Amino acid sequence: MRPIYETSQDRLRQHQFLEEIERETHWKITEAPRSYHVEGFAQANGKAVAVIEVKNRMHNHGTYKTVILAMLKVRVGMAFAGMLGVPFIFCVKWKDGPWGMFNFDEHDVRDLRIDFEGGRTVDKRDPADVEPVFHLPLYGFKMHGIKQQEKPEALGYCQPEPENELPF
Repeated sequence: MRPIYETSQDRLRQHQFLEEIERETHWKITEAPRSYHVEGFAQANGKAVAVIEVKNRMHNHGTYKTVILAMLKVRVGMAFAGMLGVPFIFCVKWKDGPWGMFNFDEHDVRDLRIDFEGGRTVDKRDPADVEPVFHLPLYGFKMHGIKQQEKPEALGYCQPEPENELPF
């Protein structure tokens, strides 16, 4: 069995982020057991509305052009979402405050960049840290926590790169 590297501080940040999502969306998010490989299930008016995965990133928004998510998380999240007839939504909060929602119902995973030896490769703690990941482009996220005067387009967050410049 793999060691668990998540700290109590990580769990606190994650819980605070879930509360922020609930305030912004008016959903009630029920956290799933660790064995489910997703963060939880969102409900509104007593009905399921989304399967949720969340991550807190320790770098500022815009540092990288993509956010990575393990292929296993996507597979499991999409399976639960398909079973419930709701979208799988990945939420990311960056160190500098903004956060975004990536709705997998709005994207074809076959069009996403895949790195079959991705994950934690620079400071890997164990061999299982290297796993297949999807690269989710920043322009695919619906952003929250950016002031009105800060137009995302002006910050370069919302426009896809021309296809001939993509690295895959």
